[in-house]
Amino acid sequence: MDTASHFLIGLGLGAMARFVPEIGADPALALAVTIGTTIASELPDIDYVHKLTKGDAVYLKKHRGLTHSVMAWFLWPSVVTLGMMPFFSGLAWGWVWLWSFLAVLVHVGLDALNTFGTQALLPFSNKRLSRDVLMVFDPVLFLAQLAGIALWWMGVVPPGPLFMLINGCSVVYIALRFVMHRRYVRLMSVRYKNATAVSVLPTFRFNRWTAIAETDSELVLGEWRGQRYRETERLEKHSDNVPEQAFEVPDRDTLKRLCPAADTFFSIAQHIRQEQIVTEKTFRYIWTDLRFRFGDFYPFKAILEFDRDGNIVSGYLGWRGNRSHTERTYSRAV
Repeated sequence: MDTASHFLIGLGLGAMARFVPEIGADPALALAVTIGTTIASELPDIDYVHKLTKGDAVYLKKHRGLTHSVMAWFLWPSVVTLGMMPFFSGLAWGWVWLWSFLAVLVHVGLDALNTFGTQALLPFSNKRLSRDVLMVFDPVLFLAQLAGIALWWMGVVPPGPLFMLINGCSVVYIALRFVMHRRYVRLMSVRYKNATAVSVLPTFRFNRWTAIAETDSELVLGEWRGQRYRETERLEKHSDNVPEQAFEVPDRDTLKRLCPAADTFFSIAQHIRQEQIVTEKTFRYIWTDLRFRFGDFYPFKAILEFDRDGNIVSGYLGWRGNRSHTERTYSRAV
């Protein structure tokens, strides 16, 4: 999820910890637990340093990898607890570690529920877990936590029972979205029996979901609104602006070895559409992951340009902006 949501959820977990009698009766311990859960909720995203030092391609490939892995589940609460010890004395540090551990698990679990997903099972599995149940930013969860923190700050309701209720309702909300998602996936599989892969993706609206059915030759896009389904578009998986493909693009494994942008994109993307544009001097290939959609724009794409001899001359990994921004922005790939 986004940084702000993780922060509020971590703060809310610290508030909920006061429901434990030993923590609620010790103000210093309650403060330490709250600081611990808040920091632990943010630490898995420390891999943002890759973006600052190595750029988007490396960052997106490594994001939600080792810092979310099984080893990190135990590392981050230990770092938090040891880091706080010089500032507090005489506390039951087991509680700080335990609630910080819970905060890390909640962070990783929520990240696994959205489309980008996380490699949470490293080093035992490289598979990226993505359940497509929540948006990266879920307004219901965010506003629930924000309202709870406001009520806590105003002293209207004791924080322990308040956040037990809020977090309990949040679990029910997520469970309902699980049920809805599973049902829509099943209905899509029945509707498109020749599909090789089916995805149902969340939107900001509770009862509205986008859907993709992929066959050998095309990508079928649709939308669920409650019980009603509407097919919105059918796209060829390969779209060219010339009658015949004038240049044979290398296979994906070769592209991943040659170009960091391609390596990252093909390591993450699903439901990929390929477009070819021939210019006077270059062959431009655009690969788009249709799972990520904002309005009528699909922002997650890789663009490679080849010269007439088949050498990669530029590469771009796009994640934000609009069409014009994507078309004019490039970073060197080789």
